[in-house]
Amino acid sequence: MLIQLNICIIIYQHIFLDELGLYSALVTGSDNPKTNLKGVKTEFNNILTNFSPRSKERRDKDKPEIDILIATDCISEGQKFTRL
Repeated sequence: MLIQLNICIIIYQHIFLDELGLYSALVTGSDNPKTNLKGVKTEFNNILTNFSPRSKERRDKDKPEIDILIATDCISEGQKFTRL
């Protein structure tokens, strides 16, 4: 588990998605979620909602969304992430 967590953190810290205009987020079971999408509260459910706004029925569907979600197994198998 610790190796998996460290790999996720390294990926999040070392990919330069800002330069590509992509929004990313990091969700782990042992730390607060992080994202480079401005104006998003860094809480677990907010991150998931902004990654998959349609399936999570986000009210404002025209706002930017998180393009890449980096996570450990802290996200349950029952999550629905339909991205059409």
